[in-house]
Amino acid sequence: MDKPQQYRYSGGSQHGPSPAPPPNMLPRGDFSAAPAPEAWDVYPQHQAQPVPHRHWAPFPSARLPPPHESPHVYPPHPPFDPSRPPPGYFTTSPAPTPSSPAALQPGHGEDPPRFHPPNRDYQSHMENYHRGHFDHSSSFPNSVPPSYQPSFQTKNILAHNYPVTLRNQNYPLQAPLDHSDKNSNKSNVDAWERKQDEQWINAFLHRRRQTAPAFVKPSPPKQSVSDFRQKLYTALKMLSELSEVCQTLKTNLENEDAWTDSYSRAIELKSSLEESLKTLNEPGRVDMVKKKLALIKKKRARMRRNKAVREEEKKEQEARAAEKEAAIDKHQMKKMQEIEEKNRERELKLAADSVLSEVRRKQADAKRMLDILKALEKLRKLRKDAASRKGMFPEKESDKVFEGHLTRLRSLIRKRTAVYGVEEKALSVMLEGEQEEERKRDHEKRQKKEREKLLQKKREINMMLFGAELPLDHLLQPYQEYYTQAERSLPALIQIRREWDQFLVPADHPDGSTIPQGWVLPDPPADDVWATALEK
Repeated sequence: MDKPQQYRYSGGSQHGPSPAPPPNMLPRGDFSAAPAPEAWDVYPQHQAQPVPHRHWAPFPSARLPPPHESPHVYPPHPPFDPSRPPPGYFTTSPAPTPSSPAALQPGHGEDPPRFHPPNRDYQSHMENYHRGHFDHSSSFPNSVPPSYQPSFQTKNILAHNYPVTLRNQNYPLQAPLDHSDKNSNKSNVDAWERKQDEQWINAFLHRRRQTAPAFVKPSPPKQSVSDFRQKLYTALKMLSELSEVCQTLKTNLENEDAWTDSYSRAIELKSSLEESLKTLNEPGRVDMVKKKLALIKKKRARMRRNKAVREEEKKEQEARAAEKEAAIDKHQMKKMQEIEEKNRERELKLAADSVLSEVRRKQADAKRMLDILKALEKLRKLRKDAASRKGMFPEKESDKVFEGHLTRLRSLIRKRTAVYGVEEKALSVMLEGEQEEERKRDHEKRQKKEREKLLQKKREINMMLFGAELPLDHLLQPYQEYYTQAERSLPALIQIRREWDQFLVPADHPDGSTIPQGWVLPDPPADDVWATALEK
């Protein structure tokens, strides 16, 4: 680069003083250093040589902000390249002229890559810078010579659109503020701060989890009651043996060998007993065993109660089953007796019918025999008359013999007929008695059904008048017994009857009336409204 070239940007100006950057501003991440204040205006000797605008290569993607402890807001990157445009200027059309709309309106170029927000001091300086408050006492550090820094004023710094004053002789105007980019940058700042807060909270929780847990009182090892009992019995056995060994030591003071053996045995028993007692005297072990014993005792008591309840239920169930079986057997016996009685009656009736039919058949046979004898007598008379006309007359003895046979047969048939008549009469009387008994049983059944109907109707009437029957433990049971004592006590019945009889009057008394035989039922309701209030 022999000659410095002039770069014209939408924020540049060749006349008038340029604002100074805010103090203590660190270099940005997309260029090495900001220009010095004296280099913010273009040089006069290069005003007449505008450089044609070209398409610039895309900027590298935005990087995450460094931690707050870093001295730089953004990490270092390659040095400044004068062939690249300043940040915020990304027009894709040819170099605009002062009269073109693209030169007058911001936002017609490519959007720059979004940057993560720097620290708050940098933001405050940038806000002061874009509001017109400048500090001319300082400049950007690490600035390059003016020949490498063309005059510029960014259209978009830190993803913000700021008002830019175009100091042009022919087209002075104020660039409008892009509220969408400002809101987007604010949301990005909030998201970044939220992410930092979440990371800090996660790290804090991670450190809390890694801290040592609070001291927990060690619980005694779990041990069953049987093991504790076995250890206790073993300790008692060792204690008794130790007592015997001590007694042996007292008695064998003169015998050195026996005393030494007993002493070694006593030492062993003592160590074993101390170890056993140490195990038994652990904190909480005895309480735990007591709790287990209490639980076992409660469990056994509960099991005994449950067993007693089950036995009681079993006995009740067996009693109910026995009662049910007895009722079933009684019902079966009753049905069997009824069936046997019916079968007997039917067999008797069939036998009577068969005997009666036999008697009647014999009576018919006897009648037929009489008819045969009459026909035989008539036939002999006709043959005798025919022989007499021919002149042949039978002997008188033959007539007597024939008459004797007929008389004997007729008398025999009459006797049999009389016997058959007696048998028929007896059988008829028996059948009539059975029929009468059957009719009587039918009548009794009908009367029983009628009585049951009457009792049911009476119960319904009593329920309508006095309500349902009260249980035995009801509060109104004493009153019920008082008003129905005449049904169970004869003296009470006599007393109540005497009290009623004092109101008796003669039949012709004008004010007298008969006592109704049944309950005096209420009259039916007079209208439908009253009927709706009655309970059915």
